[in-house]
Parts: sequence; C-alpha cells; structure tokens
Amino acid sequence: MFEEHGSSLIFEVFRINLQAGSLAELQDEKITEIKVSGGFVSGEDSVAAVKEKVKFLLTHNTQLNLTIEDTDRITLSFCGRPMKDETAFYADNFMLLPAWVQVFIHRCEYKEFVQLITLLIKNNQEHLAQ
Repeated sequence: MFEEHGSSLIFEVFRINLQAGSLAELQDEKITEIKVSGGFVSGEDSVAAVKEKVKFLLTHNTQLNLTIEDTDRITLSFCGRPMKDETAFYADNFMLLPAWVQVFIHRCEYKEFVQLITLLIKNNQEHLAQ
C-alpha cells in the first residue's frame, strides 16, 4: 500500500443525509477524493485547522461541482470515529501514512451529528440482535 500511495492523506468527501433511518443511508455517494502529501498537515495542526485546509481545497477546485454553504459544517472521521476539533490531527489521532480520512459535510452541529451516528449504531445493533 505504501508503494502505491506513499506518505499521503486521502480525504474522502461525502454529504450526510440527516434524514437517514440507518447507517447505510447516512452518507450519500462519495463526492470526491483528495490526495495530498502527509506534509499538507503539520505536526502542530489541530483537527479544526485541517478542516479549514480541506474546505479551502474543496471550495477552490473549479473542476468539482460542489458548493459549501455557510450553514454547512464539516466533520472529519478516522477509523470510523469523528475527530474532535480541539485535538491535534496527528498526535491525538494515531495514524500511519498513507491514511484515509472521511470528510462529512452536513447541516447540523457536531454534537447533533455524533448523536445521530450513535442513535443509528444503537438501532443497527438492536436490529442485528433480533
């Protein structure tokens, strides 16, 4: 894998369906994938700073038909877990490069997004237990 991707970060971008009734319905199809060198993120960057960098790349890509509104929020997720804005991107979220990070675009606050994921996971587990 390292031979193919090197020390890259691959950001997979999705828009979130807040009306989802299941985990499978939560994320729409992948909008795009952005591959950057690991140096795109410094050792001092917080998750919030990386979100701003990714947002800049998304909004300034003329080939991408994507509009990010003022009401849109971005949540980064790594290994199936939402990343907290106040944490250090690398130091608090142990990752080896190459690494895939999901970028979720949604129209609710982070807390509401996490609550939705928690509810859908709980519903999924209850469904599997039946």
